[in-house]
Amino acid sequence: MAKEGDVIRLKKKKDSYNLRNEIIKLIIILLIIVAVSFLVYYFFFKIEKCADRECFSRALVDCKKVSWTNDAPEATWVYTILGKQGGKCEVNVNLLQIKRGKIDISEAEGKSMNCFFPLGTITTPGQNLEICTGELKESLQDLIIKKMHSYILENLEDINQEIGNLTKVI
Repeated sequence: MAKEGDVIRLKKKKDSYNLRNEIIKLIIILLIIVAVSFLVYYFFFKIEKCADRECFSRALVDCKKVSWTNDAPEATWVYTILGKQGGKCEVNVNLLQIKRGKIDISEAEGKSMNCFFPLGTITTPGQNLEICTGELKESLQDLIIKKMHSYILENLEDINQEIGNLTKVI
């Protein structure tokens, strides 16, 4: 017959064994969560970096998720292919830094826009503002309008003369 002390020791051993099993289960579950999270990140969110325009152009044709920093003499641009959306390739364009140029363009610095290209396109994002949306597009359009306004004011006399010549012909 088992003594009372033996029963208590057996119960403590059983409780200790159960606690150890629960801790092992918890560690295994945490490892599985970490592994799945890594795989999800790697296959769905990781964006490779391109070193040159050729790499970026190849990725753009296939709409493969990459980013490329175009460190041009005038400005530093970051282009990031985000993937396919609605049958188009979505590319984020970020004007990182203005290096030289007119001061008024500096208000566009740090802004970005998303452009939607037909699949299979090879181009430099940002050349066609009609397919883009975002703060950078709005800033660039404002700058274009301001430049056109300045040009018209500077050349108003010549424009009036040309209009006068056209009305004489009609």
